[in-house]
Amino acid sequence: IQGSLPRPILFDYGNGDIVITPFSNFNSTALINQFNVYIISKAFTPLKSKIENLNKNFLHVPDMSEPDCYDTNYQQNNYLEYNSDRIVFFIDSVIKKEQKSDKLIVIGHSQGAVEAARVASLSSKVSHLALLSTSPFGRFQGNMLQNRIDYLLNDIEYSDYEINKIKFYNEWEECNLNQMEYNCYGDPNRTTISYSKSLIPDLLASKAKIFYGGGSKDSRCLLLDLIPLYFIENEKSQPTIKIYDGLEHNFFEFLENGQIDYSNCQWGKVISDIQSWFDVQN
Repeated sequence: IQGSLPRPILFDYGNGDIVITPFSNFNSTALINQFNVYIISKAFTPLKSKIENLNKNFLHVPDMSEPDCYDTNYQQNNYLEYNSDRIVFFIDSVIKKEQKSDKLIVIGHSQGAVEAARVASLSSKVSHLALLSTSPFGRFQGNMLQNRIDYLLNDIEYSDYEINKIKFYNEWEECNLNQMEYNCYGDPNRTTISYSKSLIPDLLASKAKIFYGGGSKDSRCLLLDLIPLYFIENEKSQPTIKIYDGLEHNFFEFLENGQIDYSNCQWGKVISDIQSWFDVQN
């Protein structure tokens, strides 16, 4: 399950060169050899698109003259309940007809991990669950945590931290007072609210075995070490928690100057770890 944003699965570079976006950062041969792989597309987003029809961030927009203005059909339906229920429908209507094994692993990254957690709580068919690069306590909460981290790292002054904190509170109040309000820019309020809920209840409700990983430099993953406490309290088997040292949200390394090193991506390592974990669990 992909993260946020209306990104097609297939990029058409012309001359027959097609790139599958989730597989562009690692060698997918081992994954495809072991599993029947299904990739969930984004609602109201083309499955395949020519590069020239996407904006600079490789996102689908209805009008290229407004490259930051998303399809409002996509926006109105980009909330947790719609997206996760859509995936459960897919599992029930398609996979059960073709799946020959009683093992079904759902892997979600970023926003897709939030959806994966809810899917696993709703569908008993999910035997294994791998969550990557998402806050277990909510998106908005993760953003506020980043503000505190920026202050602790001396990236901002204390006065800026306080100003940002008040802005967050005001934004959250606005989201809750006007939940159905939206325009074509950014996330609608409904999206922000739906993805700002704790994953813990869904994780505890699921019968799936759980792998939860993230980069050590990803603020969304700062509190992953707390997750086993809830499982211990509820007398449930603890999930496997994996922190990837020095990596950011999309598992890239950093240069000495602190900038992301887009030539060094560790997605392959992460996927390999998930496969090894799956094999041990079975």
